[in-house]
Amino acid sequence: MGKVTELKGDITGWGALDLDNPQFGLIRGEQEQQIKAMNSDFRELFLDSELGLRVLGYLMDWTIKRPQVDPRGTERMDVWRGGQDDIVRCILAAIHNSETGEK
Repeated sequence: MGKVTELKGDITGWGALDLDNPQFGLIRGEQEQQIKAMNSDFRELFLDSELGLRVLGYLMDWTIKRPQVDPRGTERMDVWRGGQDDIVRCILAAIHNSETGEK
């Protein structure tokens, strides 16, 4: 179990809102490493193979390259589509922020 998981329940109340809280310093490095690893995983999965590039293209075609609002749909469907777009944008941001830079 990492420091992040151990301290999650300990940082509560006003202390959880104080970014200068010393307990946050204990977990910042671990969180940074976790984020870097995740970004690298997305980069390796989607950009380091022809198949990954094709799949990423499909995801983009199905989501962020299409209009989010369908005049025949409902408001709930529009919110759902926004969530789909957000997932693909998070994947693209992780790839962009990976340690090896843009490809």
